[in-house]
Amino acid sequence: MFDLIRAALRQRPKVIMVGEVRGKEAYSLFQAMSTGHTAYSTVHASDIHTLIQRLENPPIDLPRALLTSLDIIVFQNAIEIGKKSVRRMTSVTEIIKLDSETNQLIFMEPYRWISKTDDRFEIRTGSKILNDIRLQNNWSEQELDEELERRKTILQWMIHTDKRDYRVVGDIVFDYEKHPEELLLKAKQELNA
Repeated sequence: MFDLIRAALRQRPKVIMVGEVRGKEAYSLFQAMSTGHTAYSTVHASDIHTLIQRLENPPIDLPRALLTSLDIIVFQNAIEIGKKSVRRMTSVTEIIKLDSETNQLIFMEPYRWISKTDDRFEIRTGSKILNDIRLQNNWSEQELDEELERRKTILQWMIHTDKRDYRVVGDIVFDYEKHPEELLLKAKQELNA
C-alpha cells in the first residue's frame, strides 16, 4: 500500500482514494494531504478522540502535527432503528489547528445527527471549512447559502433518480464542476417531472 500511494503521488493525481488506512502507509497519505492533495480514506473509529488515538499509536504512529492535514472527518456508525441495524452518518468534525502551547488538536463539530425518525441533523456551530470556501471564492454568506442549496438540489435529484453507483456519482461530481447550471437545470426538471 505504501508503494502504491507513493507511485500515485508521482502521477500528480487530482484526488487520492485509499480504501482503509491501517499501518505505516498512512504517513504517505498524510504527507500528500499536507502538500495540498485531496485525499479520501477510511479508518475505524467511533469518535474524534478514538480516531486521534488510533492515528497516533502503532501500527499507524503518525505525529500529531500531521493530523492537522485532516480537514473534515465524517463519522458513520451502526444505529438501531426499530428492529433494523442501519448505518448513519452521525457527525461531521473539522480539525481547526494544533495548539502550539498545549499540543492539543482544536476541533469542532458543526453537524451532528439527532433524529432516528427523520434523519435530521443539528447545526451546532459554524463551519470553518465552509467559511474558508466562501472566502476563497469571494462569496457573501448569501452566495454560499445559494451554492449549498444548489448542491442540495443535486443530491435530492440523485436520491430521487437512484443514482448510487460510485462511477455515476463520480461523473455527476465532475459534471457539476464543469457545467453546474446545465446539471442543475436537468436535476430540477427531473425532480419536477
